[in-house]
Amino acid sequence: MKYLLISLLFCISLWFCGCTESNRQNDKTKVVWDNIKLERDIHYTHLDSTSQILDIYMQGNLVGLPGRWFEEDTSKRKTIVHFHGGGWILGNKTSLLGVSSELIVLPFLERGYNVINVEYRRGSGTAPQAAEDAFLALKWIENNATKYHIDLNKIVLMGESAGAHLSMISGIKKSDHEFVPKAVINISGISNIQEQDQYLRNVNPDNWNYVSDWIGDTSRIVMISNEFSPILYIDKNTPPIISIHSVKDKIVDYNQSKRLHAKLDQLGIKNQLTSVPNGEHMAFGETELDNFYRDVFMFLNDIGIDEN
Repeated sequence: MKYLLISLLFCISLWFCGCTESNRQNDKTKVVWDNIKLERDIHYTHLDSTSQILDIYMQGNLVGLPGRWFEEDTSKRKTIVHFHGGGWILGNKTSLLGVSSELIVLPFLERGYNVINVEYRRGSGTAPQAAEDAFLALKWIENNATKYHIDLNKIVLMGESAGAHLSMISGIKKSDHEFVPKAVINISGISNIQEQDQYLRNVNPDNWNYVSDWIGDTSRIVMISNEFSPILYIDKNTPPIISIHSVKDKIVDYNQSKRLHAKLDQLGIKNQLTSVPNGEHMAFGETELDNFYRDVFMFLNDIGIDEN
């Protein structure tokens, strides 16, 4: 698979790229490809929190002798904002269960996107901090769009599992940020918190109930769900959503996506659901994943974002 091969090369470059960095770069800035610069651990709140940080991958070029310095592309760029998964408890912006986040966003870097990879507060009993941080990150992006060459008219939110929930709720529900994301990419995400809790309790009780773990006090589940379930906030202004979800997913019920897209259809919102007949939670085959990225870029091209 094309994306798999390039991803492996990208991970190798991340490990060995120190030799190409300029002396003027600090330890949180590095050139990770000839045309990509990474700025790590940028705080998106005024708090000195190790959780409320993000990484930005920016397009540009090495100029002068190889490795001498990096020249940013100052034109406004279409931008992916990515939220990692992990049940609002596990994972981080670098990896989820040992799988590098760069593997997910690399196809977008190849096509000229800037990428913002968001970390957020997570852990048992921390709800709804992760969702609140997603909104805070979008507000920071809005305030810093000029500095980082971000086109606010071409922002796409993306996430997997709990991260997909964060991308959907922050993209659908109104908050302090004024821009409206152009689209949302939902990979096996949670759209109704209370229904997912009930699924884990009643239908699949042998699985870890990360919903109740995240919320803590079970008396708060209805309140948190009412305030932070994306499906409850869908209206005519909801951005287009494209999803992929395994029918046999036992971690996030497939009906989460099925009902989400039924409501989008009902309101005439552009959407597409790729249903994978086999496989477990986010365990897509190479062909299925390749086809999904192809569909994503066609979907984004249809709404005027991806012209490659």
